[in-house]
Amino acid sequence: MPDRPRPSCWSAPAARSIDRELRRSARSESIAQRCAAIAVQAESSVATLRRLAYQASVVSGLARSRPVSERLDSTRRELHGRMEESVLGLEGLVARLAEIVALSEASADVASVDDLALELDSLRSALVETEELGRRSVHALTAPQ
Repeated sequence: MPDRPRPSCWSAPAARSIDRELRRSARSESIAQRCAAIAVQAESSVATLRRLAYQASVVSGLARSRPVSERLDSTRRELHGRMEESVLGLEGLVARLAEIVALSEASADVASVDDLALELDSLRSALVETEELGRRSVHALTAPQ
């Protein structure tokens, strides 16, 4: 399988844009504050994606050093798939937040931004679950037999 770009490279610019562009362009202080909180969560998600990328590289390295088993290949595919889904979710969230900020007035629909924050919480939970899956898989594959 050809090497793919690292997921953190895909999502880091999206996470940074929340804080740099969106928060500064918000017309409402409450929206700006929520953007700042979402930016912190997004940066944390990117850090988790970086750890997952490392785990995926360990799994890929094991695949090269050992006979490739179906389990190993399955784990690698699952890690990559989950990372890609998370990156797409994060990028979609940033796009929707940008839309809300662009359309907001002083009496902005703060509930919409709060909904995005809840969606980001769900993404983070899925990332933590994926990270644990990767950690268990790497441990099982590297443990002495």
